[in-house]
Parts: sequence; C-alpha cells; structure tokens
Amino acid sequence: MYRTYCGCLCRCFVGERPDEIKLVVSRNIIKNVKSVVVPYTKGRKGLKTALCAGICFLYGGSYSDIAHTIVNILAINSGMICDGAKASCAAKIASAVEAGLLGMQMNKHDSQFYNGDGIVVKGVENNIKAVCELARNGMRETDNEIIDMMTKKNK
Repeated sequence: MYRTYCGCLCRCFVGERPDEIKLVVSRNIIKNVKSVVVPYTKGRKGLKTALCAGICFLYGGSYSDIAHTIVNILAINSGMICDGAKASCAAKIASAVEAGLLGMQMNKHDSQFYNGDGIVVKGVENNIKAVCELARNGMRETDNEIIDMMTKKNK
C-alpha cells in the first residue's frame, strides 16, 4: 500500500505521469507477495496487480482522494493478520482490494473515518505510521502464537 501511495505522491509532485519510478521497498513484503496469485485475475501475481491508492489514482483521484482512501482502508482492514499460509494470502489481498474500493466509494460520497474512530489518527502519513507501529510491535506476540499453532498442528 505504501509503495502505491509513494508512486501517487510522486506523480502529484512531478505534475505529470512519470515514465519510470524507482522505489526502495521491504524485501519481506516482496517475498510475501511475489508468488501470491490474486483471485479472479487469470493468474496475475501480487506485485503486478494495483491496490487501494493505485485504484483511486487510476480513477483520476486527487491527492486528497488518495489520502482519504488510504485512511479508509487502514480503518477497515488494519486488523488482518499474516499467518504465513500462502493459500490464504490471495484471499487477504482480494479483501484488501475490496476494502480499497469501499474506501474510495466512501470518499466519493463524502464519508470517511475521522481521528478517534478506532485506530484512525489525523493525517494519512500519521495513519500509515500508526498501522506500521501496530504491525511491528503488536504482531510480535501474535507471530509467536501463530508459529506455535503451526508447529503443534504438524506434530
């Protein structure tokens, strides 16, 4: 999501659609989505297909539209966990795309989540930072529990 957001910001700052964008991204994210086939896309893989901000961008969304779409999707899907099950990753990606479309439609109809609505804070950058912090710190114990569940299941 953050990669797409960065690409959208780049276009806003450049003032036109760039021919090429070089982004530095987490190797962990690339590893996790490299082989995941997105449902109903005739075999397209995770890194090809666009998510929430990219979809809004492709529909001609402004910076404000994209920012509100991102806040909306973070409010809707931020509780999703990564359990290491590649079979369910594609379904989670599909859910995120659906949440992105919902978030974009909410914004088009002047409906959005505001500071104080659950984990939502003021400003798109602050929301991204908050969810990253939640994932980084909050998932430590969750990851341990998931690993325990996976290893007990295989015994």
